[in-house]
Amino acid sequence: MKGEAIVCFAKDWNEDPTSNNHVLIELAKENRVLWLNSVATRAPKLGSGRDLKKIVAKVASFLKGPRQVRENLWVYTPLVLPFPHSRLATLLNRRILSFTLRRLRRHLGMDRFQRWSYPSRTAGWRPC
Repeated sequence: MKGEAIVCFAKDWNEDPTSNNHVLIELAKENRVLWLNSVATRAPKLGSGRDLKKIVAKVASFLKGPRQVRENLWVYTPLVLPFPHSRLATLLNRRILSFTLRRLRRHLGMDRFQRWSYPSRTAGWRPC
């Protein structure tokens, strides 16, 4: 595959590398790749130190914007409302992600694209 644009929904880029990372690194050698870090699949527990650290890390990554980690490979952390069982939040998240994706694709020159997703063990919410 050459000259394609790929938008991938996956786990967080900075977690331990998996086959997801390796496949997309290889694809980025001849294609443009936008890796979108995971979105909320469960409501966070505000009493959990682990969840609070994750929230802070997500917001910090979001504020940095898309970052190029390799040639032709960008990573972005979208922000969404962390209420996966709320119909309203799901509707708003779809709109947020749709707007965000259009803006990023325009910024990175990705008119037509392939959508890839690597569902996590806890995936229960579909972004599209």
